[in-house]
Amino acid sequence: MIADNSTDRTAEIARSFNVICLERTDVENRGKGQALAWAMKEVSIDEYDAIVFVDADCTVSPGFLSAINQRLISGAELYKVLTVC
Repeated sequence: MIADNSTDRTAEIARSFNVICLERTDVENRGKGQALAWAMKEVSIDEYDAIVFVDADCTVSPGFLSAINQRLISGAELYKVLTVC
């Protein structure tokens, strides 16, 4: 999770649920694109099979991550599993 220029308790609350939360404060370079580019430099993506981005105003269906995982286990190429919300 990325708490981008948050002024509330977003990161604290996320961490209370054992969520990894990156905190970014950059009032000069605001926005989703800037935050995602920053996060990709902060996280060692080689440690993961897939990374999923879900915007804060999206709602994903139950089983969303399980469905992606099943596709990957079945041999789908990662770029073909991409879901944009």
